[in-house]
Amino acid sequence: MNEIKIYSRIEDEGYESESFINQFNNFSSPINVRINTPGGSVFQGYAIMNTILNSSKIVDTYIDGLAASMGSAIAVTGRKVFMARNAMLMIHNPSAGVKGESKEFEKKAELLDKIKDQMISNVYQKKTGLSKAKLSRMMDEETWLNADEALELGFVDVIIDDVIKTSKKPKAILDDVQMTYEKYYKTNSTMNDIKLLEQLNKMLGLPENSSSQTAINELDEILDKYNSIEDDRINEMVNSALAQGKIDSAQKERYIRMAKSNFDDTKEILNDLTSKNPHHSISTMISEIRKSGKISIESNADDIPSNKTDWTLDHYRKYAPEELRNDSELYRN
Repeated sequence: MNEIKIYSRIEDEGYESESFINQFNNFSSPINVRINTPGGSVFQGYAIMNTILNSSKIVDTYIDGLAASMGSAIAVTGRKVFMARNAMLMIHNPSAGVKGESKEFEKKAELLDKIKDQMISNVYQKKTGLSKAKLSRMMDEETWLNADEALELGFVDVIIDDVIKTSKKPKAILDDVQMTYEKYYKTNSTMNDIKLLEQLNKMLGLPENSSSQTAINELDEILDKYNSIEDDRINEMVNSALAQGKIDSAQKERYIRMAKSNFDDTKEILNDLTSKNPHHSISTMISEIRKSGKISIESNADDIPSNKTDWTLDHYRKYAPEELRNDSELYRN
């Protein structure tokens, strides 16, 4: 699991947004951001938050100890926010040191009011659904929340010790769930609905008494993570074959579809291809796949002849335009 830790004060000369962003960009989805910080620079924090919010990656946040001030704002940007039972979350008004004449103090006060307004409307209110007036009062009073309070007010989604940890990967969990489902519905199993739900909850790492809706929500999240991991794995494999000259860009989407149907056999086919001819013949590719009998390839109405001597000009235009450009004799076909 890809993990980024924010375990110190967020500031220009301490833990900086650049450090977070570099790690974030080097990781594929899903990513866990673990937080134990008293907060720090608002604008360094904004850069971290915006990196998370503007990404299509699955990002969950975990409050391991303290998420105070800017740390709490970063925490609530996660798709799902987890909080340790003994952790604390704190929100308060932004502050800053000021030197100079009275006008400087007025300017700084105006800036701090704007930051508070943004923090309420764009961060805390979006997560919790609480009114602007209530959040403003909480910030005025410097409000400290334990896990139960943070959950009740909507700042977090899960208290960590309420979840039984499972070390299984998403695919293994989904396989177990499918097997149990098929056993229950496709055989004359005597397992009742309550017992089935208890088993599913155990597989999902949930307390046995969790509701069916909780189990369904957890399954949806696991499926999202699995699909994201699968897409990354397939794209990495196909892009590698493309970079090695084993396939060309026109063949990329076809191989992606094949891999989604059967990853292992597609990987074997790609491994068997050579990079000596970067424009690997489409007819050769189709022939190899069909001979293997491993993957079913959809045929067009005008099925591709295995022998190129039987190809028409349309075949070359559609399936081997590079060869057509390089060999003018083909125009005579």
